[in-house]
Amino acid sequence: MTSTKSLRRNASGSPRRRIIGTGRQWRAFTLIELLVVCTIVALLLSLLVSSISQAKAKAKEAACLSNQRQTNLALQMFAQDHAGLFPWNVVASEGGSLNPARPETSSHFKAVASHLATPQVLACPADLQAIKADRFPELLDQNLSYFVSFEATEENTGAFLTGDSNLVNAKNLAKCSFAPDMPTANILPGSQWTNRTHRFRGLVSFRDGSALATDNQTLRQTVLNSDTINGIIHVRVPER
Repeated sequence: MTSTKSLRRNASGSPRRRIIGTGRQWRAFTLIELLVVCTIVALLLSLLVSSISQAKAKAKEAACLSNQRQTNLALQMFAQDHAGLFPWNVVASEGGSLNPARPETSSHFKAVASHLATPQVLACPADLQAIKADRFPELLDQNLSYFVSFEATEENTGAFLTGDSNLVNAKNLAKCSFAPDMPTANILPGSQWTNRTHRFRGLVSFRDGSALATDNQTLRQTVLNSDTINGIIHVRVPER
């Protein structure tokens, strides 16, 4: 027998140990302590959810950038086969999309179907309004997320070629000298991205093959630096 432990016998006669003199005490959480713990857990969960949300947004943006690079390359390959001209400058009988009777944006992408693996790259994963198409013959404007720019020429390598269509008040109303028979939308220095896809950001690709993500300030500066007439970029946006 020690100073801190004693042996007792239970009803069956077998010895039983009893801990004494340990000084250990147990008590429950107070209400304030419980509230503090709950607050900390809620804060950690909110940070985790925010991090996951940002990671998903970045992944969608990366996928969209990849889509536009593939589309840009397809348009460049078409131009190489047609004396530097893009589909909207080539008549339909020669494989282009210059057809005033069919001015849909989708017609310009159908013209490069042989250079794209699937029409699904024409829909941004962050664009919930775009319905992915399975086959090019079925491609409609509702399956698209991107515009095409009629400013892109062989000489104007810094011009937009494609881009996200989530622009404020982007409607095909005006006409331009590059495609006089097709109504276009205008991107002005004051144009802005909406929150429809990339949280007030947008992705664009250029005639030289490059592509980048822009916020509204970068978009404004890019338009101002573009070699355009009166600072206006004429694009054809999908009509839904």
